Amino acid sequence: MENVFVYPLRIPSEQLVTSVAKMAKEYKIAFRGNSKSGSFAGGPRILGLSFSFRGSYQVKGDKLYITIIEKPALVSYSQTFDFLRKILDQA
Repeated sequence: MENVFVYPLRIPSEQLVTSVAKMAKEYKIAFRGNSKSGSFAGGPRILGLSFSFRGSYQVKGDKLYITIIEKPALVSYSQTFDFLRKILDQA
């Protein structure tokens, strides 16, 4: 499966990035970037297992492109994208 998730922007990218940066702390994810591009890495430990993710993002027009570089082997891309959608919808 492709490792790029495309999300349609419903709010200004500046507002989305500010909200996501705050939420990333809750999930123990380091977040760096601005309203145009950036990166993220980290994740929670659940039941003693590390669920670490690494990726980057880029805003192009009215879409957000998130590239997943690394993810836990036990987590599918589909599950990862569903989680991203949930986070972004809350922003």
